[in-house]
Amino acid sequence: MFTHSPLNHSLLNRDSVVITPQIAFNSREAVQRILEATAENIRAYLRGQPRNLVGGD
Repeated sequence: MFTHSPLNHSLLNRDSVVITPQIAFNSREAVQRILEATAENIRAYLRGQPRNLVGGD
């Protein structure tokens, strides 16, 4: 991530490099996957089977 546009950066001259905005993940498909994963996490929690625990056993 750049704090400002890297207009003179050497990577910009390479054909194998693609530079995208920070929100490049924000496609309809990505948002849909996030919503589906969130809903499934809630359903799993309500079933007594929480997923994706941080610091859990």
